[in-house]
Amino acid sequence: MNARTILKLFFISALFLLSSCKEYFITTKINSDGTVEKTIIVKQDKNDGKFEAEAWLKKEGWNVVLSADSSASKNILTATKIFPTFEAFDSALVLNAKGFVPVFTTRTEKHFRFFFTYFTYKETYKAQQFYKPMPVDRYFTPDELGKLKEGIDSAWTKNKLEEYNNYIMLDSYFEIMNREFLSKDKIDLNSLIPADKKKLLFAELSAPGKKDDEIEAVLKNYFGSQIALKIVEFSKTKNPEIENMDKTFSVSDGTYNNSVIMPGIITSSNSKIIEGNRVTWKFDQDKFKFFDFEMTAESREVNTWVIVVSSLLILLLLAGLLISRIRK
Repeated sequence: MNARTILKLFFISALFLLSSCKEYFITTKINSDGTVEKTIIVKQDKNDGKFEAEAWLKKEGWNVVLSADSSASKNILTATKIFPTFEAFDSALVLNAKGFVPVFTTRTEKHFRFFFTYFTYKETYKAQQFYKPMPVDRYFTPDELGKLKEGIDSAWTKNKLEEYNNYIMLDSYFEIMNREFLSKDKIDLNSLIPADKKKLLFAELSAPGKKDDEIEAVLKNYFGSQIALKIVEFSKTKNPEIENMDKTFSVSDGTYNNSVIMPGIITSSNSKIIEGNRVTWKFDQDKFKFFDFEMTAESREVNTWVIVVSSLLILLLLAGLLISRIRK
């Protein structure tokens, strides 16, 4: 029996072998006059298949250029667009991002405060549900959820999130398979295994190092020989739903270098990389796989014209006082 066909359905590492890893370089330039310049660069190995601009980029008037790197080993897509106002920028992207880069929202604001103008920017990559939705607050305990939301990069965090990812992935496959079995054989897998045992089953199937016979043994232990055989046979067939989920997952899989260039000087940001008036976040899909990932920056620009006008007014006032005293 082909181990890869079984792993395709039940073993986590198989999916990652199917997805292609892209490199995203995204730059947003916030201008004082209210315009926004956005550049999206995507790099992908030539061996990873078809590479072209998404339809929404062309439809919304982005300037798209396809090229290759100097070594000719990577395809490069560069998409640029200038938005006339902050409002146009914030409203346009939220409708179109899905399918090219993760679904994200932006909020760009400008506040005048006499001698200074403050600019604030927040970009949020929305948590992705590539598989059957299972709210994190139903899977994790309140204490676990609190620790995970703190974003501590530790072995415990990675293990917990991997455990959750394995569960929702396998549960999605399980439900698709169950519908097939109900339709063709009138077999309801959910009636054969309660929720608590399903969690144990998924944990056993996603344990690293499982061999063919061990996977089959696990399935036989939970469902019996006949049902286990049907599951193995099902895993050898192509299922459009499963393939579509795999494809959706691979769209966002990659590394991200997201930069924002702000007017004036940076006054605050949740980024650890600040160079002049540019802030940068470097991350991968894990940052927004289960929780929203927010990137914020604030800058301040001196209102030179206010200082000039204020200085002139002060001089005129002093001159008026001086003239009135002289006349006395």
